[in-house]
Amino acid sequence: MYGVAFALTTSKLDSNTTTKQIDDWIHANKVCRHALLNVLSNILFDVYASYKEAKDIWDYLILKYTAKDIVKKRFVFELLIEKLPQSWTDYKQPLTHRHKQMSLLDLITHIITEDTNKKECATAKVKNLSVKANVVEDKPAPKRYEKKI
Repeated sequence: MYGVAFALTTSKLDSNTTTKQIDDWIHANKVCRHALLNVLSNILFDVYASYKEAKDIWDYLILKYTAKDIVKKRFVFELLIEKLPQSWTDYKQPLTHRHKQMSLLDLITHIITEDTNKKECATAKVKNLSVKANVVEDKPAPKRYEKKI
């Protein structure tokens, strides 16, 4: 916005840099710090006002709210998995213990694909049973009462 976002990615410059770069960083840090503090609520302002670098404020905010999002996401995953029918037990266990993070969209797509596969398997079983049930043999049935000549 102000061309000073580099203050959010770099800590205070060391003594090897030029005075122009140090002055630019000080200005960028001041603008970013004030912009961040300006949008915080009063309670959060009191917490973060003591930080002197915008990068520190930014890093702590990202850490705090990203962790909350991960906990919420995990809760939504667990809830969605628990709502699956009892017949999906073999499918629910690997999802519950999965260590790799997966987006909510990926999980929904995965569940839809599994549901489609289960329906196709059920349809194939029904077709297979109906084909076997309609088998007609050519062998004639024996007559019970035959006339003897």
